Amino acid sequence: MLFRSGGQPAVVAKRRRGGIGAMAACAAGGALVAWLTTALLHNSTAVDLSKYSFTPFATSLTLQSYSSWSPDGKSIAFLASDESGRNQLFVQAVEAPSAVQVTPQELAVNIGTPPIWSPDSRTVYFRCSLGDANGLCRVPAAGGAPALVQRNVQAAAISRDGRTLAWWPSVPDGANGAVWTATPPDGTPQPYAKMPFQTRQWYNNPALAFSPDGKQILLFVALDTRGETAWLLPWPAGTGTAAFSVGVPFTYTPQFSRSEERRVGKECRSR
Repeated sequence: MLFRSGGQPAVVAKRRRGGIGAMAACAAGGALVAWLTTALLHNSTAVDLSKYSFTPFATSLTLQSYSSWSPDGKSIAFLASDESGRNQLFVQAVEAPSAVQVTPQELAVNIGTPPIWSPDSRTVYFRCSLGDANGLCRVPAAGGAPALVQRNVQAAAISRDGRTLAWWPSVPDGANGAVWTATPPDGTPQPYAKMPFQTRQWYNNPALAFSPDGKQILLFVALDTRGETAWLLPWPAGTGTAAFSVGVPFTYTPQFSRSEERRVGKECRSR
């Protein structure tokens, strides 16, 4: 589904299959929506629901997951199963009637993290297996020949200017669990200097993101016996710090996005 407010697009939801279970879920969902609608309409400070609408999106594919908006807001890249049951990367323009498969049939597309767009919205990066290499691949958003960018990538992020790729490795490396970077993205890998922790064990699906100004990398990673942790890593590389002094109360790695407004971060830290 597309969720719109005042002409602004929102998110992609997975299409679910099933019989009685799906019908029950729909009934429960309908009851929840009705309750929320009633509650919100009687709350003068709530969002005006008349400005929002739902639109079916990418309904012809099954097991859709891990979606991400293009920076220009015109398209969505996501993973879905093709007719053979293999995972593939699809791109669909917001106003297009159907999605376009942009990865070739023979390529193994790995799930676990959402696709990453280049800043100019022309290229999509995604986890892949290419030959004997597991890592990060890229492909033109309109489709074409994929290329391996870096090996041993579990999660990655690209800086706002598109010059630097940062990633967390998929298997233990020789840097005691460091973030790795490359400038340009397909350049020589370098371990992040002055990591605030050392580990050879992690689990779940780590996540990274550059701040809008490009001066920090936010890292979420579940470490050995410490559980989910969050770290702010200066860029260029400096001494990183924990993002939350009281830890992160999750049993899974949360998905997140960075605010464009610096004052929001300042308000959060002052509380």
